[in-house]
Amino acid sequence: MVLDRPSFLQIDLWARREAEVLSVTLRGLKALAEEPPPGDDEDSLNWALADYIRLAVLAGRRAGEVSLEPPALEPRSMSIGPVAGGPAVRDRKRPDLVWAWCDDQAPSDQPSFLEMVIECKRVGAGKLCRLYVANGVVRFQNEEHAYAKHMRSAFMVGYLQDIAVDKAKQSVGEALKRAGLAPLADPTQPGATFGQQLRRPYRVDPVALHHLWQSVPTSRPPT
Repeated sequence: MVLDRPSFLQIDLWARREAEVLSVTLRGLKALAEEPPPGDDEDSLNWALADYIRLAVLAGRRAGEVSLEPPALEPRSMSIGPVAGGPAVRDRKRPDLVWAWCDDQAPSDQPSFLEMVIECKRVGAGKLCRLYVANGVVRFQNEEHAYAKHMRSAFMVGYLQDIAVDKAKQSVGEALKRAGLAPLADPTQPGATFGQQLRRPYRVDPVALHHLWQSVPTSRPPT
């Protein structure tokens, strides 16, 4: 029996999913700032954020506000290609947080397997702003990682550590310019810190990259 259901594109479920992901991620970031983990390294922050997002999803589902499942933490990417060809280079990469859906009603010229990707990086002094771009934003553009390939939008989370938003924007902006990437712009989603239209050689070009920045306390040794 074939169920008569609309595709994600027909009623723009993607936009609805995007709004839900934004909502629970912002709640998770707020909780992270209020009660951070003992460690302030990226792995500890990502683990804590994933847990807070799970709790936000649960609360949202109980309130009838979202229909999401919790995201996967550092899953492997999956290309759509013949298994006989073996995994592509990007299939060995692991985005930080991923929501995945199957759209069995998608037209033949559109992807049936959809994913909303969040990549998380620390933002601060030294090389952190450069790495936010080189090891974060660039991964949505290059073929080696190809995060959110063929998707309309994705997210970057920035953990601000001992740096003001204006200073972080300036330093990240300089790194984007050196990399030949589009600058940070005004947000197109409520609650986002910045937006960015990232050009790339995929079916959907550009991708709307939403930047969510949150100040988080840093661990300091006792004095």
